[in-house]
Amino acid sequence: MSGKKENKLGMRASDTSDVILQNCHVSRDQLLGAEGAGFIDAMRVLDAGRIGIDAARLLTYRAAQAQEQGEPITLASAMAKLFASEMAVRVAEDCVQIHGGYGFVKDDPAEKYFRDVKLTTIGEGTSEIQRLIIARHLVRAATAA
Repeated sequence: MSGKKENKLGMRASDTSDVILQNCHVSRDQLLGAEGAGFIDAMRVLDAGRIGIDAARLLTYRAAQAQEQGEPITLASAMAKLFASEMAVRVAEDCVQIHGGYGFVKDDPAEKYFRDVKLTTIGEGTSEIQRLIIARHLVRAATAA
């Protein structure tokens, strides 16, 4: 059975709750993975989801390669800019948070990075514009198929 649904700040479309197993028996042939290795398996899933910082670099490389080859780059550059700029803001915000009160002081580099990086989600087309560009390309591709 599931526990109480958490009332989260974000990601509200994805329910979060405990899974409660009481007096539960699972036969060996029904196990997912090795017995006792559930935590390790769960951590591997999280590891795969953490590849995002390198994803910004790879998206940028893909857009640059397309440009070098004379291919259309509108979609690739929008994807690269959106992901890289949003990730940069998130990383800078985490940096300020880690530094605590000092991260909010003008003398601390974390404050400057946080303040300066926000422009990357605005300049050369806001994140919202990048999302519109991407959506238009996806819709066009879906209707053409």
